[in-house]
Amino acid sequence: MKFLNYEFLTIGEENEFENIYLFKKVAISPKNKDFLRSKITIKNYCIMSIQSGQFEWKLDGETFKIRPNDLILVSPGMEMEKDFENVEFGGFYKISLDAGYYKMKEKNKENTAIDSREIQTIFSKFDLKKFLIFRNHKEAFEIFEKLEEEFLNKELGYYARINALIDELIITIYRNTLKEEITIDDNSTEFQKLTVMLKNNLAHHWTVKEMAELSGMGVTNFTEKLKNNLGFSPFDYLIFLRINEAARLLKESDFNLTQIAFDTGFYSSQHFSNTFKKIMGYPPRDFRKNAVA
Repeated sequence: MKFLNYEFLTIGEENEFENIYLFKKVAISPKNKDFLRSKITIKNYCIMSIQSGQFEWKLDGETFKIRPNDLILVSPGMEMEKDFENVEFGGFYKISLDAGYYKMKEKNKENTAIDSREIQTIFSKFDLKKFLIFRNHKEAFEIFEKLEEEFLNKELGYYARINALIDELIITIYRNTLKEEITIDDNSTEFQKLTVMLKNNLAHHWTVKEMAELSGMGVTNFTEKLKNNLGFSPFDYLIFLRINEAARLLKESDFNLTQIAFDTGFYSSQHFSNTFKKIMGYPPRDFRKNAVA
């Protein structure tokens, strides 16, 4: 069983933004057992930007792997299903824009500077597409980071700044649809061989050059592609796989910490314990006790 920790940045009951239904940041970590799976029908315009990790969402009956900096927009009425059972770590931003607000008459829309006719054109395009997926959309991710900063700090002018950022996000997404930059292909298959080999040989002290050769790339190209596709540097990805396997062994075996440390490629039980606690939030012994309990 994997765990989730939701860190909400919500507007609360006294919502001063008529156009925003909610805004939150979701962080996945081994602290909570809720929200692993769900299937919902979207009621508002849902926009998500991936910060780290790799996720799977099913949209219109088709499963998509979503990676760091990817952007998703889902229109009202779409069925969206998530399955985070295999996700160990990761995070993403999510904002829901009120569908009714953006479809009402111009005189009632005070939170956007976009012309009413342009609003109708933009959201009609979104409705027609049902959902959009953009790969490696760093521009949108940067907008989400600025939104988070404004919501947290609430400095002078934050209300106007947040609405301006929402407008910027809407226009950015729409312009990308015109450029036909939507891609839903899954090019992570080039790392499947690498992942299998690493998982089967975690005790080996891998070098970046060895990992790059397994993927049929040079070191620089491999490092950049791995970061863009999976959100990890080569060594961070290797540590991720080692900790994932160590967590499994702690839960499913009676191996001692030293044996688990060496089997998963750590130099010593102390090195293993320090790394495990840093990433998982618990020392290995406590993690095992909680898993058994």
